[in-house]
Amino acid sequence: MRRSLIKTNHATFCPLLPISLLKNNKDMEQNIKQTLLDSIGTVYEKSENCKLEADFYSKVEAELAIISDYFKVSQKQAFIIANIGCMGTKFSIELAKHAEETGVDAISSFPPIYYKFSFDEIKEYYFDIADSVNVPLIIYYIPSFTNVEMSLENFSELLEHKNIMGVKFTSMNLFMLERIKALSNKTIFNGFDEVFLGGLSLGADGMIGSTCNIVPAIIRAIYDSFRSKEMEKAYIYQQKLNEIINDIKDFGIIPATKVILSLIGIECGKPRKPFKALEEEEIARLSSLMKSWDIDFRL
Repeated sequence: MRRSLIKTNHATFCPLLPISLLKNNKDMEQNIKQTLLDSIGTVYEKSENCKLEADFYSKVEAELAIISDYFKVSQKQAFIIANIGCMGTKFSIELAKHAEETGVDAISSFPPIYYKFSFDEIKEYYFDIADSVNVPLIIYYIPSFTNVEMSLENFSELLEHKNIMGVKFTSMNLFMLERIKALSNKTIFNGFDEVFLGGLSLGADGMIGSTCNIVPAIIRAIYDSFRSKEMEKAYIYQQKLNEIINDIKDFGIIPATKVILSLIGIECGKPRKPFKALEEEEIARLSSLMKSWDIDFRL
């Protein structure tokens, strides 16, 4: 029996763990178990860059294994969401069915992003996936990648599907986020970490974000402070998070996140090309910045 996604008294944070590039199962196990110890309510399995049709066949077996191993290690302690997005509908459905068989609680998929697909094509992509499985689907709105802006009417059409449980909303248009929540009452994950508090204030249930991997205590503090109506405290924590984001953004969020995890004892290897691995001088500079933050990582 799948777990419910609790929205009122338990944070629904989703770290983006780059599991597919961890060097061995022990590294993966350490990262997942630490995430659970950090009281992260929801875990979102996602490798750090999108799979294209050209290289899908060489990676699908690895991705299937990742989903299985991830679920096994979690020991059903968290609400598990598997990202099954691919360029082709057929491949996404294959991963969706495997994820369902594994026992995950939900699946998620970014829309096809290379070509500028029409809304009707994106809608059909999501409906085909949602119709292929019983496990609920979370759609992914990220117009900065897709170059497709959706209207409130578009979201209404998508969220009317009985097997679409919500949306990861990665846009600075928090007015749209609020309208979607108000009109659909479905689960909304804030996508930009730097406006997490703003998203919560306008109806988001939680977040899916890269910084959950490295500073979950700060993310949790924003959420808990907001829920307990300690808004000044929540704002201070959001400011602290944004200082960290500002420090690491010029390194590249994914390369920096992997280095930070390695520096705190969770080996993640180098990012998949064409992401550029940090040079020794950059790693030293990032390490110095980490000390200046004066925080306990992953506690």
